[in-house]
Amino acid sequence: MERRPDGQESPTRGSRRNWPRLIGDLLLIAGAVSLFLAGFAYFADASRADMSLPRPVVLANATGGPAAEAASSPSMSTSVPTSPAATAAPTAAAAPTATPTVAAAPTATPFTGGVPVRIVIPSIGVNSMVQEIGTAWVNGQLIWQTIPFIVGHYRTSAQAGQNGNAIFAGHVTSETLGNVFINLYKIGLGDEVEIQTNDTIFTYTVTRVKLVLPTDTSVMNPTPDATATLITCAGDWIPDQHQYSRRLIVTAKLMSAKSIK
Repeated sequence: MERRPDGQESPTRGSRRNWPRLIGDLLLIAGAVSLFLAGFAYFADASRADMSLPRPVVLANATGGPAAEAASSPSMSTSVPTSPAATAAPTAAAAPTATPTVAAAPTATPFTGGVPVRIVIPSIGVNSMVQEIGTAWVNGQLIWQTIPFIVGHYRTSAQAGQNGNAIFAGHVTSETLGNVFINLYKIGLGDEVEIQTNDTIFTYTVTRVKLVLPTDTSVMNPTPDATATLITCAGDWIPDQHQYSRRLIVTAKLMSAKSIK
């Protein structure tokens, strides 16, 4: 310590110089911690998704052995077909799939179709709101949207209860975007899928489960009968592409309808 002219002790020059250094060290540590947390948040989903998702139960139990591993759907990284009428012929890369099917004779109903607002799959515990989605530009590429935390219905596809292909998509493992379809791989042939509008519950029955490549958008093609197609990710996580290698496709046919008013 040094004495000031008034006789009081004062800090030495060395101790005064230590305060700026201490403050600088604290700021440096705070900056490093912030940088680490930002990096962790950015890569969290990718690091947690560095795995293989379970194979669909129906395919795993198929007597014909493993189904051909093709995969596809309107995913966040799938390019949109140029023609809305021809939402994609199967690509050459899509291998034929040995997919179990079950015959289902759709039941004609007097109810008109409508915009879906909820989807319920009792066998796998799905009970989600449904929101209309479409396409968006991401990094200069037109892609199919997938909405966070709930199921999305592609507004350009058929409505609930209508003849045609009503297409629904949901996330499978993302902690930041939700996992509404995390158990979709457990769905079985014959399971019921309830799709609700504001006034009607349309009950569909699962007739097919398959894996396809992300480039195969034929699953989005129109159908002559009332069909619901459910899509989510499957297969192995590809870190450099930030997506899974396959798409799980569940096809269901309309069986009945009832009024909820």
